[in-house]
Amino acid sequence: MYLGNLINPARIKWNNTRIQKVSTLRYLGIIIDDKLKWIPHIKEKGTKALQQYQHFQRIAGKNWGLTTANRKLIYKTVIERMLCHGAVAWGQKITESMKRKLNTIQRKFLLLITKAYHTTATNSLQVITGIPPLHLTANKEAKFIKISRLRLPTQVLNTPLDPTKYEVIQRGHQMHPAKFLIDKQITTQPLKEYPTANSTYTDGSKNDDGTGSAFCCFDEENRISSTWMGKLSKENNVFQAELQAILQAIKHHENASSRVNIWSDSLSSLQAI
Repeated sequence: MYLGNLINPARIKWNNTRIQKVSTLRYLGIIIDDKLKWIPHIKEKGTKALQQYQHFQRIAGKNWGLTTANRKLIYKTVIERMLCHGAVAWGQKITESMKRKLNTIQRKFLLLITKAYHTTATNSLQVITGIPPLHLTANKEAKFIKISRLRLPTQVLNTPLDPTKYEVIQRGHQMHPAKFLIDKQITTQPLKEYPTANSTYTDGSKNDDGTGSAFCCFDEENRISSTWMGKLSKENNVFQAELQAILQAIKHHENASSRVNIWSDSLSSLQAI
C-alpha cells in the first residue's frame, strides 16, 4: 500500500510564523531549486535575455545598423554576462538538459550577430563567430573563480590545479592613501649617482639552479648594516623574485625612525607597485 500522499510535510515555524515550503528561492540573483538542477535559474535568465533580444534586434537591422564586431561586443558584455551570472554555483556540473537550454538561448543571438540562415547549425554559428558554447564559458568562469578567489583545487582537462602554486594578485593600495602617499614615494627616473648611506639595494635573479632574492642595507656611514637572502620556488620568475626582494626590504624598514631609500633595478616591479 502506498502511503506517500498521506504523510503531512514537516511544519517549520519562526517566531510563531509558519515558513511555507517552496520549490525555488532567489538569493543574490540566483534561482536555487529544491533539486539543485538549476533549470529554473537558466530559464529565468533566458527570459530576461530574450527581452533584451527584442531591443538588440531593433538596432542590429538586416541590411543596416551595427557592425558584426559591435553586435558581438554587445553580446559578450551584456547578454553573456547576464546568462553566466552566478556561474561559480552552477557552472561546474552542467547536465545535458542545461546544455540544450543554453544552446537554444544562445542560438538566437548568434543568428542575429551573423545574419545567417535560420537553418544554420548552432555549432557552425559558434565557429563562425568565435563564441564558445555558453556551458563552456560558464564552466571556465566557475573554475577560474574557484581557484583564484576561493583558493580551492580544481581540474582543467584532467589536469589538477593547486591554488597554492599561484600568486594572489593584490589590486590597489593595501593602505589608505592619507597614511602613505605611495605614488609620491616611488620614482623611476635614473640618477647620475646612487648613494649608499641609509640605502638598501634589492635584487632578484633566476638560473638553472633556482630563483632567489636578496637585499643589502647600508647605514649612515656607508657600512653594511644587514643583509637578507631568500630562495624561491623554481616555478617563480625573475619579476616575482624582484618584487619579493622589495617586499622584504620594506618589511625590514617598516619601523625605521629615519628616511630610508630602497633601490631596485627592476623597472617593471616599480611600475607594478
